[in-house]
Amino acid sequence: MKPSTNPISRILLIAAFLLVSGALTASAGSSLYKQSIGFNDLSDQRTFTFGTENYAPSSSQGGLSGYWAASSTFTINWDITCDPGTSLWSYAYNLSSSEKAISHFILELTDSASASDIIDPRVNGQSVSFDGPTAWSGGNSNPSMPADIYGIKFDCGGNSVTYSFETLRDPVWGNFYAKDGNDTADPHNPLDVYAFNNALGITGFASDKKIDFIARPNGGGCPPVVPEPISAILFVSGGTTMAAIRLKKRRKK
Repeated sequence: MKPSTNPISRILLIAAFLLVSGALTASAGSSLYKQSIGFNDLSDQRTFTFGTENYAPSSSQGGLSGYWAASSTFTINWDITCDPGTSLWSYAYNLSSSEKAISHFILELTDSASASDIIDPRVNGQSVSFDGPTAWSGGNSNPSMPADIYGIKFDCGGNSVTYSFETLRDPVWGNFYAKDGNDTADPHNPLDVYAFNNALGITGFASDKKIDFIARPNGGGCPPVVPEPISAILFVSGGTTMAAIRLKKRRKK
């Protein structure tokens, strides 16, 4: 069969090839760390039951590491919205555990962030202060933290606690760390209780699985969040179709 010489067909075929190959390349092993999140990820959660992690990326479960009290479930979920009138993003994180209350929560920020970037910080709706932003490291206060986190620390918590604030910094994929005290079920062998997202334990946070991260603030002034891949393909291919139609009209003149 003789290949088509129709210029419109050729444009569409080339565009489709570039879009599909680009999407495949972007998803083939590239780290999601610091990448913009999709619209569908503005509300999501990560959870695990100690000893039997629910690792199932398609259902947005799992994605966490650490040690919590035996047979207990730890969950972190978030809800992020933006006010286009003020360009402010509202972030709310709920951390909960069926056993052992959360004592503190460290949330990663971009390295250029300052305390003034975090507006009206609240815990369960009540105004609070926070520590940082600074570099937080593993040690007595943060046992088994596998890598440093530059961010803010809320030094309070409970069995179910919501941390919230506003900021101009838009959401990207990043890290967190949370801790309770000790699990003293065995008084002769008390164990530290902590949780973090999987990517924090990966060198360079180099994971291409979004389940290994949480959404956290980065930088910018309320730009559009990157669409999901199929939305991007439809958006660009639609623009390419319009260009092809315009070309056809010019040829008819």
